[in-house]
Amino acid sequence: MGEKYGIRGLKRVALAKFQGQGGPRQMSKSSVIAAAVIAFNSTPESDKGFREAMLEHLDRSRQLFKHSVPIQKMILSMPEVAYGLYRKSIDYNRL
Repeated sequence: MGEKYGIRGLKRVALAKFQGQGGPRQMSKSSVIAAAVIAFNSTPESDKGFREAMLEHLDRSRQLFKHSVPIQKMILSMPEVAYGLYRKSIDYNRL
């Protein structure tokens, strides 16, 4: 919304608020799915902040979500999310 309406700082505030939510462990699965859809379908590809924060949340909670059918369906339906999580797994394996 900040970019669409030219409101400076709104993206920064929204990202900080999202990151302060305590992560997916504090969010319902439907909220996590909605946040991912918003992050990847409602933001320009050049806006990496919210997308990266969403990937971080999903990655940190992979054990929590590994058997969640709705989360798995969301990941499979969104190539950018699947690829982002794949890239994170490669980065971790190199460490």
